[in-house]
Amino acid sequence: MRVVRNAAVAVLIASSACGSPARPPPARPDPKTVAAALDRSLARMQELVHRLRGQCTVTAKELVKLFDEMRREISDVRKLQLDPDVARELKLEMDAYELSARGRDDAIAADLTPCARDPDIINVMSTMPEL
Repeated sequence: MRVVRNAAVAVLIASSACGSPARPPPARPDPKTVAAALDRSLARMQELVHRLRGQCTVTAKELVKLFDEMRREISDVRKLQLDPDVARELKLEMDAYELSARGRDDAIAADLTPCARDPDIINVMSTMPEL
């Protein structure tokens, strides 16, 4: 019995040594890239709600697609925020977009005003990913 068990252990050790190499951990998202992607998404949101102003159902459908992309970006932001040094770097990168984004939230809100009571817009805006 002991011989069988020792043989089984030897096989396990050999198979683990000969197996495929361990996968490297997934690459950490780049703070500069993540900040730029998030800024582009918010700029796209501003452009979208302005271009489709008053077209509530169409706007809602387009926002659903945009929010799906934004969720991935927000996920990358949260991963970066786990490391204090990287979080500081990310904040600096995001702060660089602050000037160009000034007034963006107000412009989005103004363009969504005609749809403020529309159930499609209300529902989709409740799913907007947040930091």
